[in-house]
Amino acid sequence: MICKKCGYDYPAKELKCPYCGEPNPLGEKWKNEENQARKETLLAKAKVIHSMPLYVADKVMNVILLVAVAVTVITILVLMIAYGAESIHITRQQDAASVQDAEELLAAEDYTGLYAYLQSHQVYGQADFKKYTGRVRLYDDDQTFMRDLFRIQEVLDWPAGQQIRPSWVKYVLLDGKDILEMETDSSYSGLEYEENKEYYDDMKQDVAAALLGTLEMTEEELSDLTGMERDSEKMDELVRRIFERKGWDYEED
Repeated sequence: MICKKCGYDYPAKELKCPYCGEPNPLGEKWKNEENQARKETLLAKAKVIHSMPLYVADKVMNVILLVAVAVTVITILVLMIAYGAESIHITRQQDAASVQDAEELLAAEDYTGLYAYLQSHQVYGQADFKKYTGRVRLYDDDQTFMRDLFRIQEVLDWPAGQQIRPSWVKYVLLDGKDILEMETDSSYSGLEYEENKEYYDDMKQDVAAALLGTLEMTEEELSDLTGMERDSEKMDELVRRIFERKGWDYEED
């Protein structure tokens, strides 16, 4: 089973990824069906004992238990076959994956295509494709930052009666904070590759320039941002200072 969040490979029956804790819908489904079958067996037994003479109930219960056991076994076998088929499919997809193909997509800077390739071949986060997974994550974080920044820039360029919201500025600050702190984030992988490190350094410079330029932050504020708690009074105060400095009307969201 490949974790959709971190790419870790683990047994399909697990309820969650042992690496990052992401819930596993297949494992939960199997567990729920097993619990449901057990529950239905106990309920059936209680009803029969309550409504029939002890001797008859015992005979009937033996049949019910046999049927319940058979149903449970069949359900488990069906789930195991389904999990096995899925594992075979994933293995085939992974075997068909090519580092050379991923490298070509990386060289072409086709990050959307690279992400689709990693996902379709079930190799997102796998060791041999760690560099490409890292680049896709960098690109995705960069695009998130630029999208939130563009929303502010769009109002500045074409006001048309629109008003910048404090939450917009906070989203940009949080996006930028995540990128600026990425190098020291132990959960982030892929920056050990020189190509990704160069890409990240350029991205970090662009983010810093945008925060200093569009939001007119000071160097000191930029430095403080990297160590600031996400939901804190300091973060809210920074948003208010930016609004005051830019001359924007501040209204609580």
